[in-house]
Amino acid sequence: MVSKRQAILIVLIVLIATKFERLPSLISLTLMQDGIILLIVLGILDVLFLGFALNFFNEFNDRGDLYNLASESWGKGGAKVLYFILFCYLIVVAVLPFESVHDFFANNLFNELNYALFGLIFLITVVFFANKGLKTLGRTIEIFSLLIFISLAFILVIGLMTGDLTNILPLNNSSFSVFVSEFARDTLWFGSFWIMFLLTGKVKLQKNDKITLNLIIPYAVFCVFVIPGFYLGFYSIYNNLAGYQTNAISAITQFAFLNLDLGRVDWFLVLFEQVSTIISTAIYIYLAGVCFCRVFNIKKEQIVEFIIGLALFLLDVFVFKEINTSALNFREITHYFCIFVNYLLPFAIILTFKRKKQDKRSKAYV
Repeated sequence: MVSKRQAILIVLIVLIATKFERLPSLISLTLMQDGIILLIVLGILDVLFLGFALNFFNEFNDRGDLYNLASESWGKGGAKVLYFILFCYLIVVAVLPFESVHDFFANNLFNELNYALFGLIFLITVVFFANKGLKTLGRTIEIFSLLIFISLAFILVIGLMTGDLTNILPLNNSSFSVFVSEFARDTLWFGSFWIMFLLTGKVKLQKNDKITLNLIIPYAVFCVFVIPGFYLGFYSIYNNLAGYQTNAISAITQFAFLNLDLGRVDWFLVLFEQVSTIISTAIYIYLAGVCFCRVFNIKKEQIVEFIIGLALFLLDVFVFKEINTSALNFREITHYFCIFVNYLLPFAIILTFKRKKQDKRSKAYV
């Protein structure tokens, strides 16, 4: 069980992780200035679905976790299918932070060092945190969250102050078909609201207490203002060359402190922000392990989490070793699945669970 504050921070940290590395350059390849519109649309959708997730969470948190609730509505077979889908989804989205860390350390920090060596350290770190469970992850996020948010705020300000903001004009210059195609492919980076569904039954709340605006407001600020604002700063600096930057967050800060003649002190800001990526990876591995163990009735979650982490590491090192093309290829393969999980599956859960609850109430009155 985690506290209300920890649950809110877990969702926010997962939300901001991986949004500021490869995604901005991928969007700029096709939409250029209109990338900011796409991010606003995706952000608004995420806030809307967070509202659905919180409605579900507040109604069912005191009745058990998502698996038990699904068993009541769909039977054990239906619950296992749901959790296997979520397991696959969590593996898919867990690839993104692995790729993000790989790109940052292999291309920016240690381009002369074999990434597999650092990757092993990263693997050990994220599996260690995942093995410690949700409570430890919540406490870890409480320790680092302020540092992450402050670093991100500084990077956002640097981007907006360094670039030429007129480069974002003219807006609405892309065809509708290109916009829709890019929208579909970038849903892979969104859907953080799913964490609230998976936290149902795992958050310790006072009687009649709820999670509402205390999460919706910061979530909306990040989705509708911070993430598009970051893209605005990034594109205003690089304009038509934005698509050639493999890591947007380091690309924004690299010119910021040149006049001080102190070297790349901006790395501190970038590294602090990257802590969110590391923690979110551990959260994905932990939740994927929980889903897998529920499906196959496995008791030893720690072993499963280690196998998941190792599989992601091997996938990253041997399958996605071409950093410049792997993200493009990966989103081509997975985007239909992500659209289904992000925008269709939540409706199935909410509608059937609420109908089941109404049926129980109707039978009680008879």
